Amino acid sequence: MRKISDVINDIVISQPFLEEALHHGYLNLTGFSEYIRPQVEKEAQKEVSIHAIKMALSRMNHPETLSPYDIHYSHGQINTMSGLNLMSILKSPNTQEIICKLHSLRWKELNSYMAITEGSREIDIFYDQSFSSVIEELVPMNLRILTLEKLSLCSLQLRDEEIYQKWLFYSVTKKLAFHDINIIQVISTYHELGVIVRDEYLKKAVNILLN
Repeated sequence: MRKISDVINDIVISQPFLEEALHHGYLNLTGFSEYIRPQVEKEAQKEVSIHAIKMALSRMNHPETLSPYDIHYSHGQINTMSGLNLMSILKSPNTQEIICKLHSLRWKELNSYMAITEGSREIDIFYDQSFSSVIEELVPMNLRILTLEKLSLCSLQLRDEEIYQKWLFYSVTKKLAFHDINIIQVISTYHELGVIVRDEYLKKAVNILLN
């Protein structure tokens, strides 16, 4: 059996917005205790009273201060681009030549968007639809994992003082997740944080980040 306090601590830590809500006093402790009671009893392997859960919540140690991460972006900080595709391909010796050709193509067509992100096993290619026929020809079917169409980029131009804030990614992803917007991919550079969403969610994503 586990201690009630340890179980509750794990529940809160695994969902950062709960720690935020507890810190600022947003939660009704009695109501929240009733909500998590089944999970606490399952993990603790015994019956637990609402009072015991409420007391454990009130005794939890919380940071004395939380960073003010809920910032608002201006129109000048947000760039958007629609009509993008994603092709995810297997990483192998055969892909090296393909990537070299794509880099060469990208530098010849600076007015069209292309971003290439490389992982340990896969490579994702985000590209303007104008590149579709070329990429379809370059990448053989046996290397393709998936292709997605009708995607959009919402790109945030970051201020110097924002870059090293530990809450930066959480601030953006929390806002979009709470409004049921799925992030397909995150693409970032030093002064830019871009999220890829489906075309139909772009306007909603921009409005959320502005407000």
